[in-house]
Amino acid sequence: MDATNTLPVTNDDDDEMLASLWEVWKTSLQESYYGWTSLDQWIASGRVGFDPSHPHHRVNRLDLYGCRLKGPIPSQLECLSSLTQLNFSHNELTGLPPEVGQLTSLIRLNLSGNMLKDLPPEIGRLSFLQRLYLSRNQLRSLPPEVGCLSSLQVLDIDHSRLTSLPPEMGRLSSLTRLDLIANQLTSLPPEIGLLSSLLELWLSHNQLTSLPLEIGHLSSLQ
Repeated sequence: MDATNTLPVTNDDDDEMLASLWEVWKTSLQESYYGWTSLDQWIASGRVGFDPSHPHHRVNRLDLYGCRLKGPIPSQLECLSSLTQLNFSHNELTGLPPEVGQLTSLIRLNLSGNMLKDLPPEIGRLSFLQRLYLSRNQLRSLPPEVGCLSSLQVLDIDHSRLTSLPPEMGRLSSLTRLDLIANQLTSLPPEIGLLSSLLELWLSHNQLTSLPLEIGHLSSLQ
């Protein structure tokens, strides 16, 4: 096991936050496939990562994949301000709190396979985010603020319920992959032609009858 996974949490805020999350989700974590019986056991499992370069070994990775979590994600999560990777995929989560916008160090956020119906506008504050996975949720739209994700390279929202895309998505100049398979899209905004870095665009199993002429501007598309 990587030694960074067993380092003690010496930052008070991180220590309290992990303990708080354990109390909120203790029953789910104990009844999950992994069967963790204590906070220490969960931390030692490798699902919580620490930054060895930080003097207080701040938590920089949290992986709660497939842990039977239900309800909204606790707003206290904002206390883990050094997180760079956050994985809540394959649970039954219903809400992402506005406080997610405080996690400004995030590079990778995986919320696939949940029951999310919307995203808070504050998600647009994650200026370092490179990968955002939202597949298999119940999203019908995206907030315009998603266009502020200037570092975003991968956006996967397949098998959801999107009926439209905000024009602001055209500002995602770093985006290389956009997966929109199996939604309910009837049209694409002309601004999609501004995605100059786009290499992959997946659109099958929607309700599109035509594409904007501007899509021809995507000269890097493969």
